[in-house]
Amino acid sequence: MILLRLLIASTICLAGSFCSLSYAQVPEPAWIYFTDKGEVDFTAEEYFTAFALERRIALGLNPIDITDIPVHQDYLTIVSRFSSELCGSSRWLNAALVLTTDDQLYEIKNLPFVYDVRPSNIIKTIQAETILPQPNGTEWELAEQQLAWHEADLFKKNNLSGKGIRIAVLDGGFPGVDTHPAFDHLHHNNQIISTWDFARKSPDVYKFNAHGTAVLSCITGFAGDQPVGMAPDAEFLLARTELSGEPWKEELYWIQAAEWADKLGAHIISSSLGYTYHRYFISDLSGRDTPVALAANIAARKGILVINCIGNDGNKNWKYAVTPADADSVLSVGGINPDTGIHIEFSSFGPNMSGDMKPNVVASGKVMAASPKKWKTAYGTSFSAPLIAGFAACAWQLNPSFSNMDIFNLIQNSGHLYPYYDFAHGYGIPKASKILSEEAPGKIQSENNLIVNLKPGQIEIEIAESGDALKGASQYLYFNLRDGKNNIVRYGIYQIQGGLPVIIEFKESENIKSCYLRTDTSYQIFKL
Repeated sequence: MILLRLLIASTICLAGSFCSLSYAQVPEPAWIYFTDKGEVDFTAEEYFTAFALERRIALGLNPIDITDIPVHQDYLTIVSRFSSELCGSSRWLNAALVLTTDDQLYEIKNLPFVYDVRPSNIIKTIQAETILPQPNGTEWELAEQQLAWHEADLFKKNNLSGKGIRIAVLDGGFPGVDTHPAFDHLHHNNQIISTWDFARKSPDVYKFNAHGTAVLSCITGFAGDQPVGMAPDAEFLLARTELSGEPWKEELYWIQAAEWADKLGAHIISSSLGYTYHRYFISDLSGRDTPVALAANIAARKGILVINCIGNDGNKNWKYAVTPADADSVLSVGGINPDTGIHIEFSSFGPNMSGDMKPNVVASGKVMAASPKKWKTAYGTSFSAPLIAGFAACAWQLNPSFSNMDIFNLIQNSGHLYPYYDFAHGYGIPKASKILSEEAPGKIQSENNLIVNLKPGQIEIEIAESGDALKGASQYLYFNLRDGKNNIVRYGIYQIQGGLPVIIEFKESENIKSCYLRTDTSYQIFKL
């Protein structure tokens, strides 16, 4: 401790003279990772709420581990002397985000308690595309439709409404949540447990970006007596982590909000934010390289189910999942067109750069959602994710002894395509009937109604005469082709119309060894 204090004193002089030499350099954001936590007085009972400790004990987790201990204050003090700004720190990552020049960063890198520095650039967040004011007949129908895909009425009939489940919503603001009739029940029943604006260090989150208002309504909102989300009785933690200026800080705020959610006992984190170009290369999104993905995986290890939208870049140059949706322990959610039930064009694709399946599941990418004063039609996987957060709350209420990863797997297995998957739909649309069924979720009563004829460079698929469910009807045939290592080489969807055969062509160079097929009633694997 004496050496640390001497080092702090010496840096006052060094930083002062150093800054005079580098005034022309423009400070840039960088993450500074520390070697250890040092000796810090920390008591779990003083930091965590009683609810949070009870949640950990119920899940069989240790009340405290090394990641819960805060960053050593002396390390932060020293680093701040060499920085233009100390933006904040993360106890989980044992790291700090700072603004530094190149010269400052060089000095920080050589400090004895720093093991890594990672420059950071401007980041871009996922934003919803929203249109239309007060809902007309079409929007009211949309509100029913976005829940009907998940058979939400079955949850309601079984008195499953998210009761007892605490959900942290991380977003850009919640204007109107304190006044909009859609959220009256939250105030009447004291279901908003805590709020915090991580940018302004204030409990007032009821302003700024209305994206969070729309997102929250897709978990718990009411349009009159019409539910818009599946978890009206859940408890909520509302965190503002996104801001219009200084966007490099948003990832730090996301991480700090996740730590805050853990401190307050959240079961679920619902995030419709993500970070892509201007910040990362696609190759960075392996699921374990970005700070926010690392934090999301730590949250999962602490028993929190992290749910994140996959992003809206499917029809843009980026195309792939945002981070932290790339993290393997994050339940990433893609979007479907509610009129067809298949991939909506803007929903981003998987896999992540480690080859992990993304998205995990899908939900409607076009919804009816609350605006600060009215209702609107909203587009984006930003709204697919909170629909699944509500679904997850109901599933966890039904199975209170389950761990977060038990619920993760339960939701995947309840997908309407399970065990089939692809990189546009994951395991498909989670269905309440599979959660509530006495049979194992995902079990298929296959009619074996497909006839497959293998020809050179071609797979011809016909519907058998016994396949009455499909014969003469318009249905979807999902397929993926896999190589000898069972990697998906190609996948897609065909519409089966009037019993006409489907022909899938492939090249010898693709090394196709198997074909996986899925319809509403059949799942079949054919070896080539």
